[in-house]
Amino acid sequence: MKSIFKDKHFLLVLRKLNNFTVNEFMQAYNYQCNTDCCSRRGLRSYVHRQLLSLTKKGYLIKEGKKNTQKVRYIRTELFRQDFNCEYLVLDTELEKINLISLANRLENYEQRVISSSAEVEEYERYIQSYPFLGEILSTKLVLARAKKYQSLGRLNALENILDKCNK
Repeated sequence: MKSIFKDKHFLLVLRKLNNFTVNEFMQAYNYQCNTDCCSRRGLRSYVHRQLLSLTKKGYLIKEGKKNTQKVRYIRTELFRQDFNCEYLVLDTELEKINLISLANRLENYEQRVISSSAEVEEYERYIQSYPFLGEILSTKLVLARAKKYQSLGRLNALENILDKCNK
């Protein structure tokens, strides 16, 4: 292994992840190290420095919008060659982390569906009670319905994924 990694846990986590966000990496790193000794801000700073260093050296590719949480890091062929990650399989502990992360996301989507359904119902109630607001509220109603259906689609997709993972 290269001397680029002073922290063996960082390399262990990095070898098991590909196409990840900083938050996903931080969750896996915290789990691997089995420690909560440093602050979340300190950990984020450390992870960003390490990922920036690896990106500059060509081990990772950074994709997505700059300065957002949607930035994803993807391992390059150079990383696979230097750290021999071709046949590495995720261990069950990291799979559990990913499933927990997906379950948390599922709860989030369920809450969004509930709130957007209530929003649609409320707009419909106001349109019926106050017909003179119909023009103003109709566009908001259409947007709320679109948000509801989008949330439902995400919820269904994630439930299907979790069903497949649990089998």
